[in-house]
Amino acid sequence: MVVVLDNPELQRLLPAQALLDAVRHAYVELGRGRAVNRPRTDLWMSDTANHRGDAGHMTAYVLKSFEGAVADLDVAALRLNSDIIEWTRNEAGLRKDKVPLVPGNRYNGLILLFSSRTGELLAMMPDGYIQGLRVAASTAVAAEQLSRADSKTVAVYGSGWQAQAALEMLRLVRSLEEVRVFSPNPRNRLAFSNEMSAKLGIPVRALDEPRAAAADADIVLAATNSVTPVVRREWIAAGGHVSCVKYLEFPPDLIADADPAIINTRMHAPVNYIMGQRDPVMAHDPTFDGEGSASDRLAPYVDAGLDFGHLPELTEVMAGTVVGRTSSSQTTCFLNNIGLGIQFAAAAKVAYDNAVAQGVGQRLPADMFSQTIHP
Repeated sequence: MVVVLDNPELQRLLPAQALLDAVRHAYVELGRGRAVNRPRTDLWMSDTANHRGDAGHMTAYVLKSFEGAVADLDVAALRLNSDIIEWTRNEAGLRKDKVPLVPGNRYNGLILLFSSRTGELLAMMPDGYIQGLRVAASTAVAAEQLSRADSKTVAVYGSGWQAQAALEMLRLVRSLEEVRVFSPNPRNRLAFSNEMSAKLGIPVRALDEPRAAAADADIVLAATNSVTPVVRREWIAAGGHVSCVKYLEFPPDLIADADPAIINTRMHAPVNYIMGQRDPVMAHDPTFDGEGSASDRLAPYVDAGLDFGHLPELTEVMAGTVVGRTSSSQTTCFLNNIGLGIQFAAAAKVAYDNAVAQGVGQRLPADMFSQTIHP
């Protein structure tokens, strides 16, 4: 039988510590050559139906996918998203959002979990709850390796679900005592402050100035929808650790000056197949954004001498083949630049095993998803 799960069930089946342990294990296995990924690819079409017609607003359709497999877990996972993307400009820069146009104001994202022993489909589940946690787990694994062991204060840029999940995971690897949050929307950052103070049991202060949030912070985390920098190099204290969910949130000099700068994967951005363009493009948000080409945004990083294709990967640090932090004075950086299929394989396997053990979720006949005709 194929197990079908929903997001509320996944919240019960995936304790944060169990998911963190699973993702940490997957990184070690990849670093040791016992796991594999196919990098993310995005297929784009312009979306004229939802475009409002003003220069500060653009929309597009994207179908994205990537996979990963971990040998000792006996599973492989495929993650799929079918989205309408919207770019808007505000006082903080260029912002990217998914638009919930599926009937019922919903999004469409799926994880398919397969057995690597038999090839059969084991489970289907939405990616929403896991998406936030798997990014946060990578952030926490990197902080465990790269931040000072005595790190207690965190500056967070962003007040959405990515920022919330990151803090919940960070507290599993560091004894946090204070969090400062900045986001451009005062109402959002105040709501975030109140909610996370109650959830974490420590002060989470909403600040009006972005620089003040980073002052003497041990860990600086960018978890925003911005595709332009949200922090500056001069804001970061010596010995700190900085982390982002995409490199565009950091200016080039911040990454270039880090010692070391570690990347999630050297495939620094998705490979994009764009309607009307013959050749694929490796970039975040490659077109339809109203701000010129993606190569224009990458140029400052290249000019600063950054070659993302040659930065050491987190999996290499986990496997012990690359050295991370060696002194308290280093300013370290983690670029959580793009997802890995092993994250979804590890998380979905935990959810599947717990669902089977607890009898949670719906069951569908496996014959619905297999065939006797040779494909």
